[in-house]
Amino acid sequence: MTQLMEYQTIYSILNDAPRVPWVHVFIGLIGGPAFIYTSWKTRSWLFLVLGIVWAGFWNITILPASWAIYRDHEQSKAALRSGNCKAVEGTIEDFHPMPYTGHSHERFKIQGVSFEYSDFDDSKAGFNHTLSHGGPLHGGMHVRLHYRDGRILQIEVPNGFSAKTSPSSR
Repeated sequence: MTQLMEYQTIYSILNDAPRVPWVHVFIGLIGGPAFIYTSWKTRSWLFLVLGIVWAGFWNITILPASWAIYRDHEQSKAALRSGNCKAVEGTIEDFHPMPYTGHSHERFKIQGVSFEYSDFDDSKAGFNHTLSHGGPLHGGMHVRLHYRDGRILQIEVPNGFSAKTSPSSR
């Protein structure tokens, strides 16, 4: 008789905030105009021109990128809520942890489906907490992942399984 495995969620994008660089947005929307206004009031024409060029470049690059990060996060949440994502269940294989200093992505496979992520890449929505920075995933671990476009939207482990327990200590 087979027993149906029950799972607990250890990560869900539904509980995750979008990784939008809000400080950069604030600098572009408040700092740039404030700098331009101050330069104009003090008649510092060189700083005024530099401020306009800098604020224009900053807002043309940072604001659309921030909006794309936010939109991607919201679309990923909607996909998980609606079930418009794929799921894979099995043992983590070919696990390659990211070094603590970065310079590589953490990557692994489950039943031939490849995943990769990095603590240093906030451009994609979803899970990105590597083992070298305290993340819960490791080789030999049994998990069920919900994913879309290579992004991990939810991680579930069997009930009673400690995410920090290595396979050899069970």
